Amino acid sequence: MNTRFIWILGLLGAAAVLGFGLFMQWGKHLELDTKVMKVRAGAPADDTTIALLDVRLENLSERTWVVNEVQFTVNTADGRQVEGIAVAQMDLKRLFESLPSLGQEFNPLLKSRDKLNPKSRTDRMFVFQLIGLKQADFDARKSATLRITELDGAIASIPIPRS
Repeated sequence: MNTRFIWILGLLGAAAVLGFGLFMQWGKHLELDTKVMKVRAGAPADDTTIALLDVRLENLSERTWVVNEVQFTVNTADGRQVEGIAVAQMDLKRLFESLPSLGQEFNPLLKSRDKLNPKSRTDRMFVFQLIGLKQADFDARKSATLRITELDGAIASIPIPRS
């Protein structure tokens, strides 16, 4: 048998195995498609702002997205970076009562260990306390980013528009 023919046959076999492996993994990577529906803010004190984000999340993959951590960062117009502190579910009722300017609760809160099912879409709410940031500074921010980290390490980074 010709040596060249054996090499070509071996390369085709390796390509077939690699192609089959890629085909079997198709859709297994974790990916979120996001859309920020609404951004609301209120100030319970002069130097503190509450930011409320309503976000539509769509899990495009064929795997369940298990939320590990949610972070919110605001870059102010004067160059400061302020990290948000997540507000707990048990504090939301009191928060909405004390700050009627936030409106009402439209969506459930996304928390750690929540699951986003494969090929599904859901609307969720995120609430953060920004200590040391006035509401006027939040409204005049340069940028803001919401990061949702999955249990296996995948990250969805969502730019937050000015409202």
